[in-house]
Parts: sequence; C-alpha cells; structure tokens
Amino acid sequence: MTASPKLNEYERDERKRWLNDLLMAGGFIGQSPCGRVTVALMPEFPGSRMARMSVAYAAPVETKTRRKVGEYWALSRIFGDEWVKVPVLQDVEAMAEFLAETMDAQEWDNPWPFDEFADMTRLAW
Repeated sequence: MTASPKLNEYERDERKRWLNDLLMAGGFIGQSPCGRVTVALMPEFPGSRMARMSVAYAAPVETKTRRKVGEYWALSRIFGDEWVKVPVLQDVEAMAEFLAETMDAQEWDNPWPFDEFADMTRLAW
C-alpha cells in the first residue's frame, strides 16, 4: 500500500496562494471526518447563489491521508477549471462526509464501470 506524498515547496506555495484567493472570494474548504474527501466551494461572484465546487478524494489504497495534500488537489481543481456548479452550501464538511460515505460504499474492484463498452467498441473496429 502507498501513502500520498507530501507537498513539495512549489506545491506548498501554490496551496497557500490558492487558499488565500479562495477565502478572499468568500469560499470555503473542508474535509470529511475520516480525511478521505476534501471539498472546495467558491461563489461564482460576490452575492451569487451558485458556487463552484471541486472535490479531491484519497484512493482506497492510501494508508495515510494528508489534509494539505487534499486541500492542494481540491484547490488546484477549482482554480484549474475542474469544477461543477452547485447551489451555495454553507456546510462543506457535511458535503465532504456525504461524499466519503458514498464513495466508501462503492465497490472498488472495477473503478471504471464502462469496461464492457470498451470491449464492444473494439469489436466494432
């Protein structure tokens, strides 16, 4: 089993800068109690009822979860256009906990559920 690596100096600086930008924009970041899911939420604009949400999830093989690594990946996604638009939520930790419980309930034997379609497309060629 592997553990998530620590952030290097560049990633630590980026995380701090992104975290400051997120908080200045009125955003939130939070983790599930187990630490496996990190959610970042940022309003589209001041006073908006919609927000950008990004998620970072620690793989099941991770033996040790690191809060700052999860924050780095959630922040990199929200500022790197890998987000979804959702209604503004105030309880980011509750959203992270819900996602952690949902993801842990899923089977990880086949993380890509579309393998049977890949076989069909190979036959079509």
